[in-house]
Amino acid sequence: MTKYLARHIVRFALLMLAVGLVVFALVSISPIDPVQANVGQAAYVNMSEAKRAQLASYWGGDVPFWERFANWAGALMQGDMGTSLRFNAPVSEVIAHRAANSLALMGIAWLLSGVLGFALGVAAGARRGGALDRVVRSYCFLLASTPTFWLGLLILMVFAVQLGWFPIGFSVPIGVSAADVTLADAVHHLVLPALTLSVTGVANIALHTREKVVDVLESDYVRFARA
Repeated sequence: MTKYLARHIVRFALLMLAVGLVVFALVSISPIDPVQANVGQAAYVNMSEAKRAQLASYWGGDVPFWERFANWAGALMQGDMGTSLRFNAPVSEVIAHRAANSLALMGIAWLLSGVLGFALGVAAGARRGGALDRVVRSYCFLLASTPTFWLGLLILMVFAVQLGWFPIGFSVPIGVSAADVTLADAVHHLVLPALTLSVTGVANIALHTREKVVDVLESDYVRFARA
């Protein structure tokens, strides 16, 4: 087990190293001026040459590629991910904040799909060959063959655009400060994506549970109990 974990950790580290090199290389050969891209076209036009050079030097635009990558990798090894130019905050805080939202969404969707899939699988397996079994299997096969992104767009069109019951995007209301966001606001933005992910995750759980229920009901000890 130790060798297995060590091998996968080394592979992951090499993969991250390769990804970092590719990203730095693509940014270096990009024709887009990083100063202009970060400050915006209007601010860049009205900015003096000295200010542009100062920002380029501050962001490492005049530093060679390998030196910039080495500085970034060395800081990352010490736990410093740098500062996000877009959010003007440490990258670790930006990732942690958004990771918490993603984990909450994933956990709720996993819980809903697990409960619903287990219930449908048990009901279908207990009535194998019946009308309920056929309906559940058809529903699961339809969901399993439906792309998640397409189903998400369809649900957005119906419940967010046409009916207006839920917001179209984002995890909090637009234009509201973080201090003013209530739990009800967060739940309102969480409901639709959680339901979408849980609906698509039901298929595999329900079909797997149905097969296990059928196997159990056909086992010898169940026949003996019935007898």
